[in-house]
Amino acid sequence: MIFKKDNFRFKRLGFMVDCSRGAVPKTETIKKLVDYLSEFGYTYLELYTEDTYEIEGEPYFGYMRGRYTKSEIAEMAEYCAKKDMELVPCIQTLAHLERIKIYSDYRDLFEISNILTVGDERVYALIEKMLKSVSEAFASKRVHIGMDEAYLLGRGKLLDKNGKEETGDIMRRHLRKVAEIANNLGLTCEMWSDMFTSADGGETCSPEEGKLIPSPGQGIPENVEPVMWYYLQQTDEQLNEFILRNKALGKKAVFAGGAWKWAGFIPDNEYSIETLRKQIKKCVKHDVESFMVTAWGDGAADASVFSVLPAAFAAAVFAYGRDLDEHTKTLFGKAVGTPFDSFMLLDKPNKPKDKLYTKVNNQSFVYFYNDVLQGIADSIVPPDAKYLYTAVSEQVRKAKCGKDFKYLFASLKAFTDFVAEKSAIGKKAYEAYVAKETEGLKNAVKRLDNAVKLLDAFIEVYTERWHIENKSFGFEKQLIRLGGLRQRLFYARDRIKLYLAGKIPAIEEFEVKRLPLGLAGCNEETTCDDVLINDFNLLSSAGGLMGDLG
Repeated sequence: MIFKKDNFRFKRLGFMVDCSRGAVPKTETIKKLVDYLSEFGYTYLELYTEDTYEIEGEPYFGYMRGRYTKSEIAEMAEYCAKKDMELVPCIQTLAHLERIKIYSDYRDLFEISNILTVGDERVYALIEKMLKSVSEAFASKRVHIGMDEAYLLGRGKLLDKNGKEETGDIMRRHLRKVAEIANNLGLTCEMWSDMFTSADGGETCSPEEGKLIPSPGQGIPENVEPVMWYYLQQTDEQLNEFILRNKALGKKAVFAGGAWKWAGFIPDNEYSIETLRKQIKKCVKHDVESFMVTAWGDGAADASVFSVLPAAFAAAVFAYGRDLDEHTKTLFGKAVGTPFDSFMLLDKPNKPKDKLYTKVNNQSFVYFYNDVLQGIADSIVPPDAKYLYTAVSEQVRKAKCGKDFKYLFASLKAFTDFVAEKSAIGKKAYEAYVAKETEGLKNAVKRLDNAVKLLDAFIEVYTERWHIENKSFGFEKQLIRLGGLRQRLFYARDRIKLYLAGKIPAIEEFEVKRLPLGLAGCNEETTCDDVLINDFNLLSSAGGLMGDLG
């Protein structure tokens, strides 16, 4: 281990890997991650598995999702133990279970949306199976039972049956039952705290939107520890208030920050590091006992779990009372085999300019999937996008990289090369069409052909990267997205060629005047430096695609 335990500021330091949002990491990947985390000084690893673990007698639970078998979990748990780390299950026992709702075996168990029906004995029979399964597979007697973001709780079947009830009352009723089941199995629980610290009711009451209310925490059972979570930067005053209101629950305090890898193919280590630095400093001040770094995979787990190793390392540096300086960065390079500054280049496609970026953005993801004919996000595409991304690609090419991560940097370079070519094609083609510039449209045809070649190159290395790290399950989402994008590029090229040849009178999409990016969360002032759209559906079609492939 790099740092001395004498300087450790917490009782526990954890890292959580999302194993449900598209990608299920291979056991070898988890072991490799554990090697790094244990060297950094982490004490536990949580596997976030909504339905991606095996339950005896429930064949559709995690069906075709790459669920972990009990033997795989036991193997990973044993490996963690050898590295002085604890492997902890992180499951869901209330909301975020939409993937099983599609099966008739489970559909009647839901009250509304992705939320199970509180009070239904069939629900508790399933939860008992969940807890029994993880208690048998994991050596740990600790389990994270989820229960976050159930903001529509009580507004479906329960509303019809019981009338309007306070959300908190329903939560406490459900939590007592789940905690009792866990206690009977000898388990202690963690749970996300937002349903106990957020304003009652409504989808807009997540802790990240600041609508917190004091809560005495009555009804939280003895064997349950709330975990406060927050992934955005706050002022000192806001962070103080957030921690104190969570501590007002009267339970042991655990804080979960974020290593941003859930906004497309590219992580944001820089933003994560600065956010974690402030959070850990405040947690130490307020005697928060434990800290956990989460690595979610929202969308389709586009980014590698290893892409946020700098953020994971930085959190450990701060947790052990050190500064992130040239000396500690050198320690990272020795532990990982690739220099810290090289790894930070993974952020560059969302930070292509040499400037300070103060907000999270995923502009490269937006350019990647922004439809070339509809141009939904054209208003934020800078005119020098190709130049910027060509420069980034050159930086990546020159980066020092250890052999273990050559595949990751190859994927990054291919991604950047494609974005450089594709980002502004649609915008320039539209402008040429409106101005009746034939040469501009002919150039768009050539660039579209080249973009397809570069996309093919990215798909090849990205396929390799995915299968090095993850089980095959979930990659179908990527191929459906990427294949659709590829075909759309061909289609756009062919429509322009037909128009140039006089075989069609107009390109219908180009006949529509472009509007500023008006998707939810955006306005006329939104720029590439603060855009955050993590749904490829919204970027690919104004009419929406059939089904949610995200």
